[in-house]
Amino acid sequence: MNKREKIAFVLPNLYGGGAEKVALNLCREFIRRNFDVDLLLIKKTGVYLRQAPDNLKIVELKQRDKFLTILFILKHLRLSHFKNDTCNIFWNIAHIKIPRKPLLPVLSLAEYIKREKPSVVISFLHHSNVITILAKMVSNLPVKCIISLRNTFSREKKDPSEIIPLLTNILYNKIDVIDAIIVPSNGVKADFLKVFDIPQEKIKVIHNPICLEEIQKKQKEEITLPDWLNKKERDFSIVLAIGRLVPQKSFEDLIIAFFAVRQKRKAKLIILGEGIERERLEDRIKSLKLEEDVLLPGFVDNPYPYMAKADVFVLASKYEGFSNVILDALACGVSVVSADCPGGLKEISENEKYGKLVPVGDIFAMAQAIEKVLDSPFDSKDLIQKAGEFEIKKIADKYLEVML
Repeated sequence: MNKREKIAFVLPNLYGGGAEKVALNLCREFIRRNFDVDLLLIKKTGVYLRQAPDNLKIVELKQRDKFLTILFILKHLRLSHFKNDTCNIFWNIAHIKIPRKPLLPVLSLAEYIKREKPSVVISFLHHSNVITILAKMVSNLPVKCIISLRNTFSREKKDPSEIIPLLTNILYNKIDVIDAIIVPSNGVKADFLKVFDIPQEKIKVIHNPICLEEIQKKQKEEITLPDWLNKKERDFSIVLAIGRLVPQKSFEDLIIAFFAVRQKRKAKLIILGEGIERERLEDRIKSLKLEEDVLLPGFVDNPYPYMAKADVFVLASKYEGFSNVILDALACGVSVVSADCPGGLKEISENEKYGKLVPVGDIFAMAQAIEKVLDSPFDSKDLIQKAGEFEIKKIADKYLEVML
């Protein structure tokens, strides 16, 4: 692949998730290497928009007429290549038995491919993946199509009445259209192969990247922090967690584990992130009388000053694709306690050399591990050195190997 060839990334939006962060880091690195990079969004919105580099071209895919879009897709897809049940599904879509709004960007992306002729289109997350596969089929051009799964497929909640989950089950088997599938961990790959009958060589494991230089710079930025967090000398420990406030992240388990820790030592827990479980978590905090010791600041653009102050970082998730926040914590030299979930700390270290592992959902073990790490933290230099293995330059090289 020659420099100045166009690379197109496709995402639903730039909300504050791990996939969006990975895509932006890759865009930034490929631009630095003098590639021509476009970022195509189904909807141009999200907190990460302000973090996009100024020289990144961001394109919002237009939403076309519903009926026209479906007719165009049906006209251009070679339905004879699908199984009979798939033909019935597309027939139902055309007759408004299934909501079709998520498919509206297909024509815009197909037109983009024809007009801009990118060498490769890389999509992240299921909605973008479906749109990208369909757009390639509609455009009928030999653009390289790479899709990326960011989480454990079988564990994700799917509504069978929705069009995107329905189409992923069909289109992810279109191995003649998809040139490669990138997943962030061996756990995601193993899970995907249980669900789909796809040749293993099609699936490439590439871990998520970090930018050590950027993290170290952002750690030193001045942001508004609670007064007690800015104290140079303090007589309490700081436990930190980051993620969307959703059931997958098991923050309620963490709050209960922290309650046990708090009975034995002075400590405060900070959970950065926003989501549907905020009210539930706030109720749990009140029921345990932890209002003075647990902080839910919401989503923050720059979490690294918080990490710089933390004594331990905790991942309590039931499952992950690959935990970006664990890498971030290691890059900041912060010791980690992680639930032994797919895509967690074990993907980085099998022998607990860089953090403590606890069984998923074991609140007592989590509390014990937090106490042990607070008493005997890991060597910060070793943690930072380990994080360097996932530096953006190294990960971008692996992406280029797949794209070539």
